Amino acid sequence: MPSEYFTAGNIYVGCEAAEKSLPWVAQFLGADHIAFPTAFPHTFTFERFVEEVRGFIERKDLPPDLSRKILWDNPKRLYGI
Repeated sequence: MPSEYFTAGNIYVGCEAAEKSLPWVAQFLGADHIAFPTAFPHTFTFERFVEEVRGFIERKDLPPDLSRKILWDNPKRLYGI
């Protein structure tokens, strides 16, 4: 099944900061395969990027551990940092 490709850890997906379905996607696919999208500085100023991250952290529908995975843990693993 396609979901098995995600749960095997071979594919990561980016999410939009305000994506309303994100809690459901994280529950269905697993929180270990989602990364915060950054194409900075392509379309955002630094200030706008900071606002996006801050707004993401302040979302009430995402537990802090999920926000941390999406913002830090998963990208760190993806890029081998």
